[in-house]
Amino acid sequence: MTHYALIHDRDQVRQFFETHKARIFSSGGETDDEVVAAPAKLSRGVLREERVCLVQLCARKKYAVELSRSERIFERKLAEFDGSADGFLQQLMRFEAPLGAYVESGTGVVVPQHAFALYMTLNPASTVDAFLHAERQIEEKLVEAARGHEVGVPSPFNLLFSACHTQAGGRFEKLDVDSKVDANIGALRALFAAHAIVPEFVIESKNGFHVVLDNKASYKSKTGRKALLAFCEEHESWVRIEAKATHPSVVVPGTLQGGFRTNLVVW
Repeated sequence: MTHYALIHDRDQVRQFFETHKARIFSSGGETDDEVVAAPAKLSRGVLREERVCLVQLCARKKYAVELSRSERIFERKLAEFDGSADGFLQQLMRFEAPLGAYVESGTGVVVPQHAFALYMTLNPASTVDAFLHAERQIEEKLVEAARGHEVGVPSPFNLLFSACHTQAGGRFEKLDVDSKVDANIGALRALFAAHAIVPEFVIESKNGFHVVLDNKASYKSKTGRKALLAFCEEHESWVRIEAKATHPSVVVPGTLQGGFRTNLVVW
């Protein structure tokens, strides 16, 4: 093997992209603050904004004890959901650099393959909104400098990536299930059945499951979300909801997470 191998099932990667893309562009009473809303109208036409999610290649100490930091992001790319599943797959393949290309700064340790996982933010961001947010941050730094303060200006590229992460909408949430115990999963599935909760998709991760919920479609009854929140509070040691404020990400199914083959599963 001459390159890092991060993808184990290309078909699942494509399926994940197509499923999430269909949901992103589906109608369902989206609010004005979500990027799935109608394009902004201009005086001479229509501004068609790209919808992007942030894909990050992370190395984690809990997967490779030889690393010195708990987590480090080695690469980031913007996944365009106006594109194709094959285009998304090709973006992920570009993370598969030659072995030895990823080195931990400070220690010089070559990051082993089993340290890596590929994560993607669930909620898309508008590239225009992200750019304007990053621009405002730079302007604020320049104003401080003009007033005589010594300030450092972060890389504009890093600011843009960060804005694509933090300025995303909040339609999709992740139920982070940190357990594979049959009794726990059975209780959670029973709750879903009792309250007609239908996840967008479920990914089996290394230590549990990432259950993706669509606030516009997953809750078929008025009691569903309230019951799920109460369940998470009762079982907080192994299950929690990650909503807009925490900028939820999921492991990309069909890729390796700490050496584990992640998969789409039937819930």
